[in-house]
Amino acid sequence: WTVCELSSFQLETIKEFRPTVGICLNVTPNHMDRYDFFTDYAAAKHRLFMNQTADDAAILNADDQVTASWTQGLKANVVLFSVRRELEEGLFLRGRDLVCRANGTEKILTTRDEIFLRGLHNVENVLAGLAAGLACGASPDSMRETIREFKGVEHRIEFVAEIEGVKFYNDSKATSVDATLKALEALSEEAAAKTILILGGRGKNAPYAPLIPLIEKSVRRLILIGEDADNIESQLKNHAEIIRADSMADAVLKSFEASEAGDSVLLAPACASFDMFKSFEERGTVFKSEVLGLESKVGKRLDSKLMTQDSRL
Repeated sequence: WTVCELSSFQLETIKEFRPTVGICLNVTPNHMDRYDFFTDYAAAKHRLFMNQTADDAAILNADDQVTASWTQGLKANVVLFSVRRELEEGLFLRGRDLVCRANGTEKILTTRDEIFLRGLHNVENVLAGLAAGLACGASPDSMRETIREFKGVEHRIEFVAEIEGVKFYNDSKATSVDATLKALEALSEEAAAKTILILGGRGKNAPYAPLIPLIEKSVRRLILIGEDADNIESQLKNHAEIIRADSMADAVLKSFEASEAGDSVLLAPACASFDMFKSFEERGTVFKSEVLGLESKVGKRLDSKLMTQDSRL
């Protein structure tokens, strides 16, 4: 089997490409610097399924308004997944259980307690992965064991360090507003915790307003970097205290200074990285390096303080 992720840009020009299993997790505003209308972006995504036949599988999110509308008219066998409701046929979350219901029978494939990844969006990802595995003939037991062992990948809500009670997370892959929203939702599951959110970079002409409810609920301060900082501030300035930073090092230091014990600092920029970095990977790597450097400085400061106290004794 070959597993391939395709962007809307690539899907615009396919002619014969035909996936045996096609998955679309969701369609939310993104790359609006390229497309005139959101419907154009959605249409590019929809091309993933255009060459499929009845022998193929199309896996779609039943909770996403756009992908749910695609269930009619596809030639492939449509498999739905949902984290919000039980489905007559498909995969869904019921309580803590991830369930597959097909042909009048159902089976619990795994539970949320066995998923290391944070956030309801990662439950969606696991459901889609399970659906793909079943379509390819993978063993449910094998998939469950893989889920138990999988600890995530770099730059996706990646825990970096805890410094004086403040946890740092690298989600540099959050290059869209929706991805940032998902990361904030994941951290806000800890009801008492507040987040210092680092936003900014090269914008994509997508509105930042969808972030407002979660910002008001769970964000203590916004640290803004990059080309789109003015635009972000104009849209969000009435909903959180805003601090500007001129580099990643400055952003990490100011986020730590703005935090309190028990808070989280989250790099989830909602923007592309190309104004300051070669890629989102480089951006995340620089963030982690600055956090670990800060951890070293804070550790030395604490050691020095303890030594001073010892000498007084």
